[in-house]
Amino acid sequence: MTTEQEQAAAHYGPMAREHYAYQRKQILEIPKAERDGLELPESGHAFSGNAVISIVFGVRCYVKLTTKFDTGERLEFEGVLWGPIVGAGGISFGGGATGLSPAQLVAAGKMGCAISASPAGVVLTWGVNGTFVGGGPNVALGWAGGDGTWKKV
Repeated sequence: MTTEQEQAAAHYGPMAREHYAYQRKQILEIPKAERDGLELPESGHAFSGNAVISIVFGVRCYVKLTTKFDTGERLEFEGVLWGPIVGAGGISFGGGATGLSPAQLVAAGKMGCAISASPAGVVLTWGVNGTFVGGGPNVALGWAGGDGTWKKV
């Protein structure tokens, strides 16, 4: 990453960790008997990265997130999402947090995800499993949901 990309990751990474902590707090407020086994591990795995999104006909979105975890491990998430999202796409540089280790992300197989995009950046989330927040040049507006997989790079 360039210096500007590293600065973006340093800026947006704390936002992603804050979002993840908020999700965890909300889940813990649900009475344990009603959580139906839903537990959210403490966020111990931070990463920086860049997300490239491509939009087809305003309803289909491809996302490719390349990450570098604080441990030095590199993973890539690729997904296909559907929803009311318009534009050409773009690239966002930022950071994220997850309660799953890189090995657990790869072992999970297909994982549900959602994206919210605007000209200022994106928020990509894997439900209770983590969040990426990034900023950068995007020609996109809307949201979409779908699934994808993690792999080592």
